[in-house]
Amino acid sequence: MTLRRHPDPSWISLTAGRLLLRGDESLSSRHRQSLLARRCRDTGFAFSATVAAEPVSPRQAAGLVHIYNTRLWHHLHLTWDEELGRVLRLGVCDLGRYSEPMPPVPVAPGPVRLRLVVDAAAARFGWAQGADAPWQAAGPVLDAARLSDDYATVGDAATGHYSSWGFTGAFVGVCAQDLTGARMPAEFGDPCYRSRAGTGAVGPAAAR
Repeated sequence: MTLRRHPDPSWISLTAGRLLLRGDESLSSRHRQSLLARRCRDTGFAFSATVAAEPVSPRQAAGLVHIYNTRLWHHLHLTWDEELGRVLRLGVCDLGRYSEPMPPVPVAPGPVRLRLVVDAAAARFGWAQGADAPWQAAGPVLDAARLSDDYATVGDAATGHYSSWGFTGAFVGVCAQDLTGARMPAEFGDPCYRSRAGTGAVGPAAAR
């Protein structure tokens, strides 16, 4: 699924099994996001994809997203650091409050494999680079229970006054942002979603 915009060749395309996204607005935007995701239908699952992107500004990013809405998400992404160069960052938005629970990790040039593993309320990101490289943890264990209808509903049950409602469920997918306006391209390959219960695997890499 896409978020509030129809798939259009101006920002999303699929060629030879690789998905191209052109970076657009931030994950907190309600307008023009470059995001493609699928609904999380399992309490335990793993999702992975390879990302190839060359950001040249801290305002450019591309990676995996575990998202409920524009105010609740986890985002492992490639971006640029003025001192370290290309890095991996982990961003967390908790009801509109943004934080980064790990320091930036320098990453060598070339494609990077990113992964999210969810077991009930525990969400763990990881990354690897190179054909035989082992997975490395990216940040701490995150609370996947926050990406839920109950947590997203904000208000006072006693008075019946609510400022927002939750009803969408969580999604996992890929996205690209470019707040410079240059619309940085990001390629994603080998997407794989697998149920931790052994069912529900989809995508071209499901058998790997």
